[in-house]
Amino acid sequence: MRSRCEIVQDLLPLYVDGAVSRETAEFVKGHLVVCARCRAVQTRLLRSKHWNPEYAAAAEHPEQQPEGEELFRRYIRQWKRRMGLAFAGIASAGMALVWWMG
Repeated sequence: MRSRCEIVQDLLPLYVDGAVSRETAEFVKGHLVVCARCRAVQTRLLRSKHWNPEYAAAAEHPEQQPEGEELFRRYIRQWKRRMGLAFAGIASAGMALVWWMG
């Protein structure tokens, strides 16, 4: 059987995203209290460029964590927002190119 640290480190990305059950969140949180090595891994994960602070807040308070469908709705809203910004940027660049060429 794998050690607790390996299990917790496998679960950390899901824990940071707030995508684990309350029981799992409590298990991971309890381990992080006593294990400096796993806390360091969590810190590196939280500082990565792909981290979303909204999910980390949910991981810190699993009792307030959105479940299934609500989590999916939030993900879709964020995706739509990012795609809208990407489209606006591409459209602006295209208009600038047309203006510059014309």
